[in-house]
Amino acid sequence: GHAASALTSPNLVAIKAMGRSDVYMKLEFVRRVLMLLILAISVFTFDFVIAMAYSFALSAWIDAIVCAIPSGLLLGYGVREQFKAVAKTILASALMGMAVWAVGLLAMPLLLKLVIQIATGVIVYIILCRLMKIESFLYILDHLKQMKKG
Repeated sequence: GHAASALTSPNLVAIKAMGRSDVYMKLEFVRRVLMLLILAISVFTFDFVIAMAYSFALSAWIDAIVCAIPSGLLLGYGVREQFKAVAKTILASALMGMAVWAVGLLAMPLLLKLVIQIATGVIVYIILCRLMKIESFLYILDHLKQMKKG
């Protein structure tokens, strides 16, 4: 979800900003139909909550691709370029998720485990963002430093 929605929103804003409400309306229709179709398939095929959660994540990625196609055609900034732009963020998020999951395997009281998982997630993500030089993270970090000075 997170990276997928980070691709979807800017594409929709760009399409609206270009004054292409016709494309935007068609896109909204396709997006809703696909989302409902994926949800219906997961509900009737699997009938358990985890499958529905996975179907929601899948529909978010399909949604990102569907929204990127018209942007690629209208702006010349296609699906491949957009995914390349968020690849580091996706990798950092996946590695953070694995670290949090690994902490969850430890035998300890639930509340303590939750606190350690949250701390682990934050620390691992910050370290990975700095190591990978993720632009959005560095921008926010720089902005926070400027706020601290001023």
